[in-house]
Amino acid sequence: CRLRYVERVRPEAVNTIQTFAETGVSIKVITSGAPEQTAAALREAGLGSGEDLPLRAISGPQLAELGDSQFSRAAEEHTVFGQLSSAEAGRLVRTLREAGQSVAVVGDRANDLAAMEQASLAIARRSSSQAALRMADIVLLEDSPGVLTDVLDKGQRIANSLLDVLKLYLTQVSYLALLMVVCILAAIGLPLTSVQSSMIVIVTVTIPSVGLSLGAAAGVLPTARLNRLLAHFAIPAAITMATAALGVYVYFLAATDDRVYAQLAVTNMLVICGLLLVMFVRPPLLPRVRGEAPSGNWRSTALVVVLWVLFLAVSAIPLAQEHLELGWMRQPSDWLPLGLVAICWALVLRLVWWLVPLGRDG
Repeated sequence: CRLRYVERVRPEAVNTIQTFAETGVSIKVITSGAPEQTAAALREAGLGSGEDLPLRAISGPQLAELGDSQFSRAAEEHTVFGQLSSAEAGRLVRTLREAGQSVAVVGDRANDLAAMEQASLAIARRSSSQAALRMADIVLLEDSPGVLTDVLDKGQRIANSLLDVLKLYLTQVSYLALLMVVCILAAIGLPLTSVQSSMIVIVTVTIPSVGLSLGAAAGVLPTARLNRLLAHFAIPAAITMATAALGVYVYFLAATDDRVYAQLAVTNMLVICGLLLVMFVRPPLLPRVRGEAPSGNWRSTALVVVLWVLFLAVSAIPLAQEHLELGWMRQPSDWLPLGLVAICWALVLRLVWWLVPLGRDG
């Protein structure tokens, strides 16, 4: 008889790899066999046909001949690594981490221990060796790797929601502090009362933060560092919002000579701008910065519309007007300068975000 042995990739593993590639996770395959054979098996399973997962293969002897800089470049550019010793696999993972990558390693044998030790996250199957199980941060109770996609999805949702909430809170704290300092130095009085400031925070930050967290979408995380990402969003937003609020306060103070009414105008304007800022966190149609894809998520827009209607409804209640210091503008024409300022603020802010490069790491 004729026997033919073929190395095949399990369908669930193919789906897992494809999902990782689509969500921005780079895949590295470490095998003890010939790298070209493993790459051929992956291609036969339908991987490597697109540009998102190029299956470039390299062997351990070839890596051993490379210097440190060439080794780092090979680690980034290749997908399949074959005939690696335990020490070489550990060096590969350490090199990727030194380049700023977060590396998760799935291992089950003694030869995988060095790579698991160097990894940011070590994963083992229940059937793995005892040494691998002791080293693992996560143990898969089933042999299928499909559960890893669920872990990735939840992790991306949590990270994205935290970034969105931090953007809103940092912007709110910054523009209120800047506005108060400028008004005190200019000796024109405070533009907001403590009650009005609290209501602005509740309507534009606290409630939207809950909504953004519950409706956070999975997706590729930004490549820029966290401090750079938050500064790129919060600094222009805070400066422009403080400037717009100061202009509204001075205008109504000069036009009416009524500090209470000027504070009411600033409150309404900041609520409008704050709700627009919630939409800017995840814009559904237009990208906020160059190179960013629109989110296509209309949940934040719907939340903003609902909050604006509720804010107007609450402002019309006499009890809220008395205790929360809210209210509508006295004349319909007084809404016009608020709307014009909000539109100009939004256009200027988006222009600044578009012109100032965010920058990327790695």
